Amino acid sequence: MPKMLMIYPFNIKISHVARYAHQLSDYKLSAIVSPQNSGFAGKDISFVDRGNDTGLYIKSSFSGELIKCDSILFCSTTYLMDMEFYKEKIIFALNAGKEVLVTRELASELFEEGIVLPCEIVILGNNNIKPQFSYDRVKHIKEIAVPIIMFFQVGSYCNGFDNLMLLSNKLSSQGYCVSKISSRDICQLFNINIVPNYIYENQLSYEDKIINLSHYIYLIANEENADIILIDIEEAIMPYNDHLTNHFGIIPNIVGKAVQCDIGILNCYYDHFNKNSFDNLRNFCKYALNTDIDYFNISNYSLSIQEMNEEFPIKYIPTKWNDVIHTMNSEYASYEECEFFNLYDEESINFICNDIISRLSENENTLRV
Repeated sequence: MPKMLMIYPFNIKISHVARYAHQLSDYKLSAIVSPQNSGFAGKDISFVDRGNDTGLYIKSSFSGELIKCDSILFCSTTYLMDMEFYKEKIIFALNAGKEVLVTRELASELFEEGIVLPCEIVILGNNNIKPQFSYDRVKHIKEIAVPIIMFFQVGSYCNGFDNLMLLSNKLSSQGYCVSKISSRDICQLFNINIVPNYIYENQLSYEDKIINLSHYIYLIANEENADIILIDIEEAIMPYNDHLTNHFGIIPNIVGKAVQCDIGILNCYYDHFNKNSFDNLRNFCKYALNTDIDYFNISNYSLSIQEMNEEFPIKYIPTKWNDVIHTMNSEYASYEECEFFNLYDEESINFICNDIISRLSENENTLRV
């Protein structure tokens, strides 16, 4: 029997768990809760991610919904939440006999505030597999004999995980055996392989991370008898500026060098891009990430960097998906080097998926079940 799951506090950072709740591996979504002052209560989750309506509505009573669930997923938010308030809610849930899940990001934020979490909680996103190889002895990456599709992000809220789930479903329905790998902590809830912790550790050298990750992906391909591998990297590919560095895009750089990508998808913010913008992004991915970008996903969020606001230097501006489609059709149509799509536009999604399947069918290494 699946465990009944509550999400708290619901916001854009965790919206994909609700939107793809039907694909949860050991849980069934029972409640989506956000504090009354968030402004989300009573609204469909599409109000948060600006996608299509789902019929899933956000509640505001934590205690009222608690009795209906077995487990609670606590997550970080885009709006202000007091860390002591989180602690009170977590203790309250544990005392009520509930399983408590905490995202890796929230666990880090609590730790920074000096809050020690009870040992009973489960922190999502851990893969403690140990590195097995050293660049001193092994200097080559593994050759993986199945196509690899990579999802890279310009930044947060660009729908990379959503596209991983969507394309995986489309490919599986066509008879492909799909292996999925992601760096997102919530992928554990969907039985998706998680990038090993050693990728983030300072003790391991850059070269050793690449070599070990290459062997890890090779092992997954063999163990799961994959026809196709989908890899979603949450971290941004590059700095925004000298102050907002996004860890200098180190994690995407490591992953891009660990395997040879066959199809590259770059998830971008919505903007009025010109040809030079797309050329620059593709060139960066080609030389910094070892990946040729074949498709651009244009998300429902725009990025605004507030240079004068040190406390909140980044602002994410939601946009209706049909406005995104209008811009794609009117302003991007002349850029013929790549194809464009939006997660919530059925026509563009079907075209991209069919185009990818067509390309894969021409690859002699791609098998059919």
